[in-house]
Amino acid sequence: MGCNEESSTRTVYITLQKNINITDTSSYQAPASSVMKLEVNPPIVSFGNPAVGASIDKLVNVEAKNGKLIVTADPPAPAGNASFTVTSFNGNAWNGSTPQVIDSGKTAIVGVRFTQGTTLDFRQSGLRIKGNPCDPPLIPLVGGTSDIQLLDPINSEIRSTCNDLTILWAGVDSTQEVIIQYSADNGVTWNLLTDKAKGLKYIWSS
Repeated sequence: MGCNEESSTRTVYITLQKNINITDTSSYQAPASSVMKLEVNPPIVSFGNPAVGASIDKLVNVEAKNGKLIVTADPPAPAGNASFTVTSFNGNAWNGSTPQVIDSGKTAIVGVRFTQGTTLDFRQSGLRIKGNPCDPPLIPLVGGTSDIQLLDPINSEIRSTCNDLTILWAGVDSTQEVIIQYSADNGVTWNLLTDKAKGLKYIWSS
């Protein structure tokens, strides 16, 4: 079982052991069903801006395709005097340390909580779920006061123009529209991509 599209290209080693050893290698393309796919929804978890000391709970769906997944979750990194914590798995109390099973074709629901600190500041962390045989992607967690943050692409990162570019941001409610512009001359001039992006994600088609 592979974990990405590249893993579908497999190498076969052939040995004939009759009278004389003859060996050979060949490659083949494994079927799509041999590649495990993991889907996470939402790709970014935004908790809004609760009052000082208050908490907000959110749910993350993790779906396993083409194979069974055994998962644990690392405690999200500290976010100043605020905190993000893993709270549940399919409605049962869970702190991420006990392995849980997601059967092929099934979706598990992971609960995460954001507890505001002593000040209403922007906070960011990540939910890292460890899977066997494959790891789901890191899930950004954001909460606190509105302060838009670009999560991807990272500044100065080089991307291919042959592929679609997924732009991710955080720090505002997912229903709030934002303006996305790009510059091809280091900020001298700017070109509008859209002025109605929302959902904390925008796909810039190649």
